[in-house]
Amino acid sequence: MFAPTSMFRWTACLTALCAVVLVNADLGAVPPQAAAAQALPANAKFVSIFNGKDLTGWHVDRVPADDVLAPKLFAVQNGELTLDTPGTSDYAWLTYDKELKDFALRLEFVAYQDAKGNCGIQFRDKWTNNKYPRHGFDLASNVPESTGFIWDFKEQWLPHAMKGYRPDNFTPYLPQGWTYKWSTDPDPWNQFEVSAIGSKVRTALNGREIINWDGGAKIEPTGNIAIEVHGKQVFRFKFRNIQLAEF
Repeated sequence: MFAPTSMFRWTACLTALCAVVLVNADLGAVPPQAAAAQALPANAKFVSIFNGKDLTGWHVDRVPADDVLAPKLFAVQNGELTLDTPGTSDYAWLTYDKELKDFALRLEFVAYQDAKGNCGIQFRDKWTNNKYPRHGFDLASNVPESTGFIWDFKEQWLPHAMKGYRPDNFTPYLPQGWTYKWSTDPDPWNQFEVSAIGSKVRTALNGREIINWDGGAKIEPTGNIAIEVHGKQVFRFKFRNIQLAEF
């Protein structure tokens, strides 16, 4: 048995060790997504929100300088949504008409190495003063490693404290087996998932979880989803099987 003095010392050491662990967690020693396990509700029912024929249920948000170009940015061909931009004056967005609260979104996309650019999926945001001022997810073909992370227009990258657009910003946080496909691959379709339930946000690319994070007050409670045309960039993407579940 421990003597009283030894027991006191052991208890003090254990308390100090716990304090160190908690401090390290606060300082980010544990990746943010590790702290917020999340699964979709058992009643998740996905429905198609893109009919493969036209843009029913969607509209294009853009600045007035892009009014003439806007109808040409998004086209429906062979049951697929094509984003083919020659370079806009500013950002433009194909926006789903309905404002959402808790949801999960699934889609497939093709990226082109000969027409690289920064596409994205806006979420829980609103078109205000000719812009979406908050945040969205990257589907970038110019920096594939950023795909699935949150770009916050006010605070830059989330959930990790990163600045800039270098691939090595993201690689430490990518899961084992991470993949990004190109139009020249035998199967060129990337599978992307995002869910926002309360303030908890999760993304996955080709079956690998990218983030799973509770953003608290940083995550807006409601807003739109939208597919982004990055301002002044020339690039191309294709989309299909755009499905939504609401909770």
